[in-house]
Amino acid sequence: IGLAVLAYNTLISRAMVSGKARLTFQRAQRLWLVQILADVSSLTAIIYFCGGIESPAIIFYVFHVVCAGILLPRRLSYLVATLATVLLGLVGVLQAAVPALYHPLALRFAGQYYHNWTFVGLELLAFGVAMHVAVYTTTAISKRLQDTERQIVRARNLLNSIITSMSE
Repeated sequence: IGLAVLAYNTLISRAMVSGKARLTFQRAQRLWLVQILADVSSLTAIIYFCGGIESPAIIFYVFHVVCAGILLPRRLSYLVATLATVLLGLVGVLQAAVPALYHPLALRFAGQYYHNWTFVGLELLAFGVAMHVAVYTTTAISKRLQDTERQIVRARNLLNSIITSMSE
């Protein structure tokens, strides 16, 4: 998994640098989306092999969802949050279906809950809500920052025009 992460990070990095002269915002967003989706997929594999749905590494999904909320359009951010929830659900299903591949962590609470579908369902519900709230919060803050930036630019332009007309 680590080698795959290194390989796709190298490819995406080269795609960003090689097309720097032609790098448009839309192209950058597509590359960011590929990066985030690849990271979420890799994280899911790591979680599956390192504790499953009981793994504390699940918290790293939040980082990717917040990055999506900052870098991507709102609808794609919600898509990333939904995909993370679905992938974690698949981890739970695979964990129960193929227990031979399940590697519980050496924690007191680990290894007991993945058979309890009520626990798994509640965890996925809470996780999905948390991911979507993270997207909402991130996109709302980003929108407020953009609106404030536009107001500052308008005020600066007005001030510049006043100063320019005063010298005349």
